[in-house]
Amino acid sequence: MRGLCLSFTLVLTQFSTLILTIPVANAPKYSRQDFPVCANARTQTAGEEMVLPSDLDVTRRSHTLPRRSSTVLWCAGGSMTYVKLTPGSLIAGNGVENIIDNAYNEILRIIKPPASDGVIPVPITYWPTNDTSRYLITQNANKHQLTYGVVGAAFTAVLDYMSHYGYGAATFTIVDGHNQVGNGTVG
Repeated sequence: MRGLCLSFTLVLTQFSTLILTIPVANAPKYSRQDFPVCANARTQTAGEEMVLPSDLDVTRRSHTLPRRSSTVLWCAGGSMTYVKLTPGSLIAGNGVENIIDNAYNEILRIIKPPASDGVIPVPITYWPTNDTSRYLITQNANKHQLTYGVVGAAFTAVLDYMSHYGYGAATFTIVDGHNQVGNGTVG
C-alpha cells in the first residue's frame, strides 16, 4: 500500500509540472509600451520614482510657449507622483504661478521637521490666495486620501509643466505610484 501511494504521488508530481508549463491561452502580454511614460522624461515610466537632476529648478525656468497638448503625463522629480494634466487657457501675469508656489510653500511649512508628512484632514482643500480671481483646489479621489507630500509633489509637477508651456488654467489628476489619489483645478 505504501509503495502504491508513493508511486501515485510521483505520478501526480510529474503531471503538475507538465500542467504548470502549459501556456494560458488568453494571458495578457505586457510590454514597456503598455505603461504610461512621462512627457518630461521619455525614458521614465510614470509611477516609478523619478530621479531629479541636480540642476533642475522646477519653479524658475524660462517661460517659453511651445505647443500645448490636450492631456499630458508630467512626473514630479524625486517622487513616484505624477499628474495627468489638461491645460486650459493661458492667463497673463504671475497669479497662477504665485498661488501654486504659495500652496507648495505652505505644505513645506506644515511638514517641516519635527512634523512629518500626513493626511490632509479635509477631502476638498481650497488653497488660500491673496488674489480673489484665482483658485487652487485639490480633492481626494477613488477612496484615497491625499497627503501633504503627494500634493506637494503634484504641485511641483504642475509648476514644472507650466514653466515650459505657460501658466494658466488647468485640471489635473494626481497619481501616486499606480493609484489615482486625487484631482486638482487651478485657474
